[in-house]
Amino acid sequence: MRTASLFILAACLAACDDDDSPSSLDAATAEDSTTQTDAEVDAADAERDAADAEVDAADAEVDAADAERDAADAEIDAADAEIDAEIDAEIDAADAEIDAEIDAEIDAEIDAEIDSEIDAEIDSEIDAEVDAADAEIVDCDPVEGNLLENGGFEDWSDGLPIASYGSKSDVGEAHVVQHTPGYCGRYAVELQNEGSSHKRFTTSDLYLKSGHYTLKYYAKGQGQIRSGRFSDSDNNNYRYSSYTDVHSEDWQEITHTFNIARDGIVQVVFSFHSTDGLFIDEVSLVRQPEACDEITCNEWESCNNNTTPNCKLLAGRCNTGDDCNEWEDCDETQHSCVHKADRCSSHCDCGESGKKCDFDSHSCVSGDACDGVSCEAWQSCDSVCGVCRLAEDRCHKTSDCKGELPACDTSVYRCVEATNEVNVIPNGGFENWDMYQFDYYGEHLMLDDWYGSEFYNGDSVDTRFASEIDPSLVIQSTEARSGNSALRIAQHKRPADRLTSEGFEIPNGSYSCAYYVRGKGSMRLHKYSSAGEEPWMPWVDYDTNEWQRVEFDIRSNVKNMRIIIYANSPEDGYIEIDDMVCTKNQ
Repeated sequence: MRTASLFILAACLAACDDDDSPSSLDAATAEDSTTQTDAEVDAADAERDAADAEVDAADAEVDAADAERDAADAEIDAADAEIDAEIDAEIDAADAEIDAEIDAEIDAEIDAEIDSEIDAEIDSEIDAEVDAADAEIVDCDPVEGNLLENGGFEDWSDGLPIASYGSKSDVGEAHVVQHTPGYCGRYAVELQNEGSSHKRFTTSDLYLKSGHYTLKYYAKGQGQIRSGRFSDSDNNNYRYSSYTDVHSEDWQEITHTFNIARDGIVQVVFSFHSTDGLFIDEVSLVRQPEACDEITCNEWESCNNNTTPNCKLLAGRCNTGDDCNEWEDCDETQHSCVHKADRCSSHCDCGESGKKCDFDSHSCVSGDACDGVSCEAWQSCDSVCGVCRLAEDRCHKTSDCKGELPACDTSVYRCVEATNEVNVIPNGGFENWDMYQFDYYGEHLMLDDWYGSEFYNGDSVDTRFASEIDPSLVIQSTEARSGNSALRIAQHKRPADRLTSEGFEIPNGSYSCAYYVRGKGSMRLHKYSSAGEEPWMPWVDYDTNEWQRVEFDIRSNVKNMRIIIYANSPEDGYIEIDDMVCTKNQ
């Protein structure tokens, strides 16, 4: 554009020169004008260039904005893609969940249908088995006069037949098993004891009158079984029949008759061993009628079971003086015969030294009651009664030693310390203690010869009745009854864990035993040997600081003996034991 202007200006100047009209002043003015115009043109060009630069800058900004917009669009596109992906993933997950629910519902319907068919089939099989079992069940008529509750073992509770498993049972509860069918009814009881030492299964307590009884029951299977009873009115003894060898899958009736001399509490006992599926059922106990059942006698009388029964006086009892000897009167308030003044039946009846009884006249006369009485070296004659008694500081067995010296040395008939060698219980005075290492418990102070764990019984290892108490609860007490130490057990739970002596041998013979106990809590002692378990001693409660003497014995001819202690106490108490002794009787 600038070039075109210059051409026009040049043409103009040529025309003027050809006409020879402009003056020199005009030419100068024109030159100045041209110069001015070029400057303006240059300025205009500069302005245009500046404008162009601004336009270029604006274009650059626009381009930058476009780039930003493109970047933002890219971010939006990326966000859209991410959102689309998330939405697609959620849709896919929802679809998968819906598909899973549909599949689960279909599977559940199929499983329910299959289970229903299987249950129906099982129920049908069970019903068939029950029907078959019911077909085998035989109902028996009840035994008239049966004194036993649930003798047919039809009623059970907590895995045991009701009215059975009395306190004298020592077979484990798990070895008394419900069995079907029974000899009569649906159930019988299986008694399990594969060992050769007998176990007991008893009824609960029965109050039985004196008289003749017939016990009947049915048995089958494999094993040795006998029946009997335990009676508190018969010196707390067990009385048994002989064993019956049961060796048949057919039920056999077994009968045992016995007499009860005095009214009292009785448990019927089944003793059994060497079993391999031994079952009993339909147990009945019937008292045989007696003529005296229709007669009530006074407590100082007994009924004479004759054809014509009557009440007769017990020995030494009376209704009038005519019922007594001539040297006696009748105390009609007690219905007992008592001696008249200065009359006697023994030297003791005369009541003082220097008098004795003339047995011919039953009269008290002057004389030495010990005249003609010969006593052992460890005895002296009682001058009042004329009988031999223990001399002072002498003993015949350990039960005679109730003072500071608790054991009897029967070789010299004198009481000795618990630590004396005549005491067959190792460390029975609880004097010797040492540190021992115990599995799971670490190191603890413990009684020597106690905390028995296993014991060799012939060629086998016997772990029954091994110690189980936490050793930290077995404590050496310095508050001894005698010597320097006693045993303290601080166990606060019941049933108590046991502390067992190590097994020890004793010579053949019978032994008189005792121990002393005090504290706050409960304790009982048990004995176990190669001869089997002996009857459990009862729990005894204590709440005293005074030493209490407890006597027991060991029956003759036993080996591999252990003494087992169970003791527990409340949180604020403990049981202490000292001077446990057993000495051989002469």
